[in-house]
Amino acid sequence: MDPQLRPRFNAEFTPDKYAGLVGCVNGTEKWPADFRISETPVFLTRDFTDEVTRAATTIVDATRTPEFVKQAASAVPKALEVPNESAHPIFSSSISRFVKKGESSFRA
Repeated sequence: MDPQLRPRFNAEFTPDKYAGLVGCVNGTEKWPADFRISETPVFLTRDFTDEVTRAATTIVDATRTPEFVKQAASAVPKALEVPNESAHPIFSSSISRFVKKGESSFRA
């Protein structure tokens, strides 16, 4: 988190700004939110955002190789195969771990 931005955000926060946020969210969605909207964003540094983006891109690139497709095919039980599956998945998900300062960073 970028520690420079948090104090400024807190100092400029008002109930009216929160009401505007809720109005914006509820006005753009089909149904209004039936939960409290978080008014506390996470302020990420550019370096951290870039590192996570590079890591995600590396993972996605690795899963689009013919070698990965070949190896992954044997991991899916026949009963769970998707008929007429496309060459490229519609979505992907990943599990990430955020490292503490002093620990190893992501390595592909």
